Amino acid sequence: MSFKMLTSTQRTLDDAEELVEYYYRRIKVFIPTIAKICLLSTFIEDSLRMYIYFSAQYYFFARRFYGWFSTFYIVFNLIVQMGAVLLILIKKKRLFAISSLFVVIFLQCIMYSPLYSWRFFGKSAALCGCLILLLVDARVTTSNKDEFAGLPDMGFDKPKSLMLLVGRIMTIFIFFTLLHSNMSYFKWFLTTINFALILSVAAGISAKLSAFILVLILSIENVSMNNFWSVPEWMSDYVRYDFFLTLSVIGGLLFIVSHGAGANRIT
Repeated sequence: MSFKMLTSTQRTLDDAEELVEYYYRRIKVFIPTIAKICLLSTFIEDSLRMYIYFSAQYYFFARRFYGWFSTFYIVFNLIVQMGAVLLILIKKKRLFAISSLFVVIFLQCIMYSPLYSWRFFGKSAALCGCLILLLVDARVTTSNKDEFAGLPDMGFDKPKSLMLLVGRIMTIFIFFTLLHSNMSYFKWFLTTINFALILSVAAGISAKLSAFILVLILSIENVSMNNFWSVPEWMSDYVRYDFFLTLSVIGGLLFIVSHGAGANRIT
């Protein structure tokens, strides 16, 4: 009986994945662009915030570093993020651009260390996972193979599958940051469903289907719960950060919908 149930469940999942694949083929030409814009939105928002709130950022860093260094870091952060985003969108020097964004995340972990916590670590790790998924897409779609000559070549499809695995696992960290002790029962219920789906994505079990469902759920949750445009001003920075970070994770999940789980998955 249990074997028949497992077989029936697997058949249902396969049918659902085929349905997702059918509709995906109809809009697949738009998915990579949408995924890139969603994923890069965090860096666009952060660089714009650096520009708009330059003085506030300067005084925050000046309490710990020399004034000239604070100015240099803010300008460096702004230029590198916007430059990297532009290079990725026009598909030029993408390995260099994505590597630059990894450096930005690393430096932010140092510069914002007074605010550092396990939640900050989880968000940074999830963002790195999304960048790895972006790197997979760039590596697959590039017409200039020499651009990615620095990446290891371990045989057909192995680098892609390995990077997909690492990216999927690192994306899990975002869901640990969403846990709060004072959440409502309904929020706990949604978080449990999301966590089950992201574990399925990480393990590669019906990854495309799970990622597609997560995109739909997170999109609705993001607009309804991270509505920074309608919260008090003192909360808006924190809520806006979560909004754009979730948008980046949605972008990473769209890349999984596009490329699947790769060879490293549980079947």
